[in-house]
Amino acid sequence: MKRLAFFLIVIVVTFRTPAIADDTAPSESSDVAKPVAIDWKTPSADEVRKQFDTWAKSQSVTVTPEVEKFWTTEDATTLTTSKLNDAVLQSLYILSPEAAAYRDACNSVDWQPRPFGVEIKLPQVPASIDKQTFLYGTLRLALLEALVRVRMFDEAETLLAEFTAENTVDAAALRLTAAIAYHQIRKVAESKQAIDDFEKLAESDKTTPRRFVEIAKLLKEDIKQSEKENDLQSISRSMNDAHRRLEKGKTGEKTQDVEKGILEALDKSIEKLEKQLSEQQGEGEQGQQSNNPAKDSRVLRQKGPGDVADKDIGDTAGWGDLPPKEREEALLRMEREFPSHYRAIIESYFREMASSPDDASTPAPQK
Repeated sequence: MKRLAFFLIVIVVTFRTPAIADDTAPSESSDVAKPVAIDWKTPSADEVRKQFDTWAKSQSVTVTPEVEKFWTTEDATTLTTSKLNDAVLQSLYILSPEAAAYRDACNSVDWQPRPFGVEIKLPQVPASIDKQTFLYGTLRLALLEALVRVRMFDEAETLLAEFTAENTVDAAALRLTAAIAYHQIRKVAESKQAIDDFEKLAESDKTTPRRFVEIAKLLKEDIKQSEKENDLQSISRSMNDAHRRLEKGKTGEKTQDVEKGILEALDKSIEKLEKQLSEQQGEGEQGQQSNNPAKDSRVLRQKGPGDVADKDIGDTAGWGDLPPKEREEALLRMEREFPSHYRAIIESYFREMASSPDDASTPAPQK
């Protein structure tokens, strides 16, 4: 039940941030080397039990019926990987006071914000347990889950270096938890590698809990969406990361780098927006000029001398007459080229011209 509660909390922690992004966002460099893949595997129950019995013998402790029940099933079937991991934990907690104290320390790790600059001291596995055994990896996985549960992703990343294929029982849970931690600290390549590892393990181990598979799908989709984010969405993620660090009393170099990255990203985004706005204003002014012709009967304030050269058109009578066909064409052209309210004036002109006597007494225009 405790591990189920852990992964329910993980869902909230991982996906409550806005759904790495583009080059203006403070994120990992694009030239970061791809993480080295490890051939993770799921050990058999016999391998794990053998190491546990060896430890119990070295500590001169007796495996009681209370402990033995964790290693058996009612139908005598093989323990699932998840239950095998729990069997190791519960057995150690019962038989070793040091392991029980370690459990309590993991459960109470950093539940409250700490003073600025105060570094947390992570619980240490009892010295009686060899780092290369499944017992050690199982205890460290319990701490890793506790760190992710309280959003201490940087400490979780540091702890990940202690895991190997030789000391891990529930490799699927380990790699899924690692993917969550990497995703929260903006290490995309490592998160993707961890998800790939988990999917391979889940494919080979059909007892992998369904909730693990669903969380992996959600996480994978969230990573895809984050890679399509715009500038502000990506900056928002970084701000959430900075807030988390400060809340945990982290004011060191990593936190300062995150804050510096946020400021640089904001400067680039503002510069980009200002450039876009300037371009849009320029296009708007050009469009406004081209789409606003002079209104009818408006006096345009054009500057110029106003001089018009006189043209000698002669003094022959009938200077304004046009043949009917040409007159009709001129009328149509004028109607097209001049404002509509000039139509009456144009028609009146031609009617007057049509009714004028065609004689030599028609006055010519004054020069």
